[in-house]
Amino acid sequence: MKWGRLVVLLGVITLWPSGAYAASGFWAWLEELSGPGPFHGWVLAAPVLCTNDDVLVSCQARSESHRPKRLLVVSIGGLGSGDNLRFKDEANTPDRREVNVLQVSGTYMFRLHPTVDVGFGAGALRFSGHGFDPLWRFTLIPASVSARPLALVKQWQYKWWAYVVRGEVETSFVTSGFTAAQFGNSTSKFSAGPEFLTRVALVIDLGSVVWR
Repeated sequence: MKWGRLVVLLGVITLWPSGAYAASGFWAWLEELSGPGPFHGWVLAAPVLCTNDDVLVSCQARSESHRPKRLLVVSIGGLGSGDNLRFKDEANTPDRREVNVLQVSGTYMFRLHPTVDVGFGAGALRFSGHGFDPLWRFTLIPASVSARPLALVKQWQYKWWAYVVRGEVETSFVTSGFTAAQFGNSTSKFSAGPEFLTRVALVIDLGSVVWR
């Protein structure tokens, strides 16, 4: 991938219109919707297909001639809103019932460096909780960036365990909106159309363990 493309993708993440909320939580943080959230939880991921110049290679190869240049990565995460307000317009009659999110996605990543991947993808979000039937939403992922900080240490760059943990920033476009009624509330005026969400995560990369 040309460096110019990297600049464009990083620019997309930097300039994308999303709310400014402080990320918290150890495993993963998903930006709040216009209503419920923010969400905190865990994320697991694994590469399922890796190529180098259109030749299949090991997803954990480290040498320049064999390391993956393109990867198909599957991720799954479980997050919850805790006791955050479901709807900000009902602060006087707070509804703090937890909303849970199951996030499943697939991303096509370009390996620009042994420690840095950049790409795009698609996925789905499943919202569930007390008082409403589960909601499914399809998502488009215009930009995803991941990095492996431990592998930046020179003496660790060929150690398999240096690639197990990686940081990830991902922007998703939720293609359908929400209403308070869909979350089991008949009094809130909450209603939102399609919107962008940002996920920040410390990911456990299962591929580094399974295929090492």
